[in-house]
Amino acid sequence: MEKITNEERLNAIAAELQSLFIEFEDLYKESLEKMDKMTEEVNEELSSQEENK
Repeated sequence: MEKITNEERLNAIAAELQSLFIEFEDLYKESLEKMDKMTEEVNEELSSQEENK
């Protein structure tokens, strides 16, 4: 069995953390986009209701 050095372990951990961070960042951006769209839809609905009064 090949001996794994601490530096190799740290590099593997760093690569995994970077991958997880990128995944989190993508989910965060997607959530912001959805919230912006929902806010826009709510604002349009409120404007429509105001015009109908």
